[in-house]
Amino acid sequence: MKKIQLICDCCGKEVPLPTGGEVALWTIRVSLSSSDYESPFRQKKAEWCRECIERVGMLPPIELEEKELPIPTPPSFEDLVRIIIREENAR
Repeated sequence: MKKIQLICDCCGKEVPLPTGGEVALWTIRVSLSSSDYESPFRQKKAEWCRECIERVGMLPPIELEEKELPIPTPPSFEDLVRIIIREENAR
């Protein structure tokens, strides 16, 4: 039997396997380059869990994501014409 373990590179916690559209670990890449031609390009890569990503502020907490913000409805064509007419009459 094979067992797959997903472990966060930041905190070392084991993360459960994702189900559905969830993301278990996020890949974090940090790159360093220089204008000096002899300097090599450096890149560091790690996989972090959701809690670590939230702690450093790269993702909002889940509670904030789940709240549905009302989507503002754009003004209709008639509303836009009324706004333009009001602005012209105010001049």
